[in-house]
Amino acid sequence: MAGVPTSAVVEILSSADGQLVGIDEEHIKKLEKNPLYKKYVIPAGTYDGQNQDVTTISQINLLIVPKQLPDDEVYDLTKSLWENIEEIGNSITAAKGAKLEQAASNLAGLPLHPGAKKYYQEKGVLK
Repeated sequence: MAGVPTSAVVEILSSADGQLVGIDEEHIKKLEKNPLYKKYVIPAGTYDGQNQDVTTISQINLLIVPKQLPDDEVYDLTKSLWENIEEIGNSITAAKGAKLEQAASNLAGLPLHPGAKKYYQEKGVLK
């Protein structure tokens, strides 16, 4: 997971005289055909020397596990994630503001592991 500002981007902008380059609407629309991607604007001032908004794409956060991972382990992993999401968000920008209610939506057609599904059903996120 990464969110803005991202340390790798900070580093390249400061040490290699990098520059953020936006993506035009035509290409964003093409990329958004993949439901994992959506339009995103990096606000001006997010990075040193970035004086304008930069339009780009973002990817939804996913935690992908092997389907053969035992249900109880995935359940425990999912539970631990959500019980500690505020603390995780303090360290990982992309997790800041994550909402349990949205956790099982917009999965781009990817299946939920039965262990995660059980947790989300218990929490009323899924029926």
